[in-house]
Amino acid sequence: SLGNRQWTNDVRVNEAAAKITDSLQPEATIDSEGAVWVVWRETREGADGLYLQKLDAHGNRAWLEDLYVDTGPATQHYPDIEADGHHIYIVWSSQIDLYLQKLDSRGQAVWAAAKRAIGTRNGLQLT
Repeated sequence: SLGNRQWTNDVRVNEAAAKITDSLQPEATIDSEGAVWVVWRETREGADGLYLQKLDAHGNRAWLEDLYVDTGPATQHYPDIEADGHHIYIVWSSQIDLYLQKLDSRGQAVWAAAKRAIGTRNGLQLT
């Protein structure tokens, strides 16, 4: 790309909810269909959480409400996101642990719960 604008206007990714006080640490990836997936940390009604939104190739939001990434009781930091063509993977830090969740193309969790990543001598193990 030559750096030319692909969308006429800037696109608001997160919903305009009245109870949002902070939107931090956004990360994005593009899937095989050209959709942009964005994950970020946000404070809503005093509680931190990770949220997800999908934009089509024209910048249209897939969902009226942002999807909440169920991450458990601990505070989440520094989310990252990747696409492999069929699935979306979100990883984040939760104080001293790292977690990973796998989503399908509709944003639904493939795994019943996020996997905790544990570093071992032989590589990364998911529990």
